[in-house]
Amino acid sequence: MGKTIRILLATIFFVAVSAEQYYLITVKVDSNNVQKVREHLETKGFDISGYNKETSRLEIITSTPRFLEKECSILQSRGMTFAIDEIISSESYNSYHAKREQAESYYGPEETLQELQQLEKTYPKWAKVFNLNEWLGLGNTVEGRSLYALQVSSNPDLLEDEAKIVIIGQHHARELMTHHAVLDSAKDYLQRAQQGEAKLLSAIENSAVWFVPVVNPDGLAYVFSNERMWRKNRTRNNDGSHGVDINRNYSFKWGACGSNSSSGSSQVFKGPSAQSEIETKVMDRLNAKLQAQYIISYHSSGDEVLYPYRCGFMAEANVYNDVRDRLARHIGFGKRFASSSGEDFEHHYGMYGSISFLLEIGSSFQPSFSTYRNRVWPNVQKVLPFMLDELAKPHVHIKVMDKNTGKPLAASLNMAEINFKEQEQRTADEHGSYRWRLVPGKYNLTIKMAKYKEQKIIIQAGQKSNYFVELEK
Repeated sequence: MGKTIRILLATIFFVAVSAEQYYLITVKVDSNNVQKVREHLETKGFDISGYNKETSRLEIITSTPRFLEKECSILQSRGMTFAIDEIISSESYNSYHAKREQAESYYGPEETLQELQQLEKTYPKWAKVFNLNEWLGLGNTVEGRSLYALQVSSNPDLLEDEAKIVIIGQHHARELMTHHAVLDSAKDYLQRAQQGEAKLLSAIENSAVWFVPVVNPDGLAYVFSNERMWRKNRTRNNDGSHGVDINRNYSFKWGACGSNSSSGSSQVFKGPSAQSEIETKVMDRLNAKLQAQYIISYHSSGDEVLYPYRCGFMAEANVYNDVRDRLARHIGFGKRFASSSGEDFEHHYGMYGSISFLLEIGSSFQPSFSTYRNRVWPNVQKVLPFMLDELAKPHVHIKVMDKNTGKPLAASLNMAEINFKEQEQRTADEHGSYRWRLVPGKYNLTIKMAKYKEQKIIIQAGQKSNYFVELEK
């Protein structure tokens, strides 16, 4: 490590201990060892914001940059390239953007909501904005905000019994490209349908897509007003620190493995308990209602498709990995395991069977808006059409009803041939429906519901098929 960098680290160490100041540190690494370096730093509690393949640089965010010097020596002693290039102290996004003298800026939470409302106004027959906290009967965030979603379908005011996709952004406050990826996907979908693209018109008629651009509105507001590198929400923790990493707070395999922490001051604080945060409660309850077949969760950066089960056994790996691999090829992304358990896309797959992916978009952490528009969006634009094509592929639709009343039943479903080992759940939704993408073949399905007689049927997968099951008390 150079003498100038050592002096700078020593100086900013004393600044950091007196106030919550964050630093973006750019580090050159050997491309052959980037995953080993990343995993080593994550186990030490460092927050890796992204990896730029073009420059072989990792971006690390920390409030204690002095501690990075020790890890630098350790990694170098193991023969790995690890050289600190640049250390940038942080500030509010508003101040940062003003210095860059660019015409366009990323949106804060209020502008994002206005964009959703404009889409509803422009396409009223297809688009409807939902205040998710109100709609799901939950309270607001600690700073009084709500999460919002736009449903695009042929009857957008209604929750119908149809196949669904959810597109999610902005779990981590500083990842400013991600809510634009969601907004632009919604806008592109609606504009192209309005222009008469037959495939998209058919998708709107036969399915629903839910766009949730900002999961962390309090954190996003704080990024603009105070600290552009802020990651978590704004919960006040018991130790006096602020914030829970929302994408470590989901209940499925909460805190089981990977980069998460029990310390409130950590950037990857998993929270005091599973789904302690209102933001995770909202997103969990939303998908409990929707039972989406596919979910995309946008993060930045790295141009990678992340997949779940960093620890544990994935029972439906053949179906999941096939979609994952084709998606990665389609958009030119790499692949890697998720950084931690307790992340949203793993939760939605484990609890609801949604085939879900976390996409790290872009090759740098917080690029200019023009860079996002010209270099990142062209890849993002390919994602929703790909997922709509997947939605149209063969699946089994199971519908469970009360034999006497015809009332839909949220029954539990179990395939004898699928060996779930991680307490996954497969349950019909409020319409009594479950849409299951399966490897072609024959399956023995057991349907259970409290106070009803258990029923067993044989399922044949490989083409679109419907199975109507009537349960008796």
